[in-house]
Amino acid sequence: KDKNDLICYVFLQDLNTLIEKMIKNGEIASYSGAEVITDERHHFKVYIRCCDSEKQTSVINYWQGIGFFIYTKSHFYKDAFSSSDQNCLQYYLFDFYTKMLKEEILIMLKGKNINPSDIDFISEYFANSQIGNMIRWTQYGIDRFGPGNLKYNYSEFARNLMLFILKDLINKC
Repeated sequence: KDKNDLICYVFLQDLNTLIEKMIKNGEIASYSGAEVITDERHHFKVYIRCCDSEKQTSVINYWQGIGFFIYTKSHFYKDAFSSSDQNCLQYYLFDFYTKMLKEEILIMLKGKNINPSDIDFISEYFANSQIGNMIRWTQYGIDRFGPGNLKYNYSEFARNLMLFILKDLINKC
C-alpha cells in the first residue's frame, strides 16, 4: 500500500519473531497466565497480555525484547519513529496498544460498574506512556543506554501504576 504500511508490517514481523522466540525459550509458559494475541490482519503473534499482576514476568520480558530488536535495527526504527505522517508507526502503535490495554482492562474489571470514559482514559493514558517512552528511548537514548537498561524504564513503571489504579477502582466498586 504505502511506505508506512510496510514499516508497520516490519514492526509486526519483528514482534511475531520475538514472541515465537519467547515461546520456544519457555519465557511464555502455559502456567504463566500470559495470553498471546494474534493480529487479525497479518496473522502475527503481536501482544502478550497478562491480567494477573503477580505474574507479570512475561509482559516485562516482552517489553525488554521489543527494546532489543529496536536496538539491533536502531537506524531503521529511529527513522520509523521520526515520521508523523498519516498511517505512521507511532500512531499505529498508539492505537494498537490502546486497544490491547482496553481489552486487558475490561477483563480485569469484568463485572464491575466502571464508567466507560474512565476505561478509555486509562487505556489511552498508559498506551501513550508505554509507546511514548519507547519512541523517546529510540530517538534519544538508544545510543547511550542499550536494551539491557530498558528493563528499568518507564514502561514497566507505567504498567505497574496502571495495575495499581485498576486495583483501586476495583476496591471502590
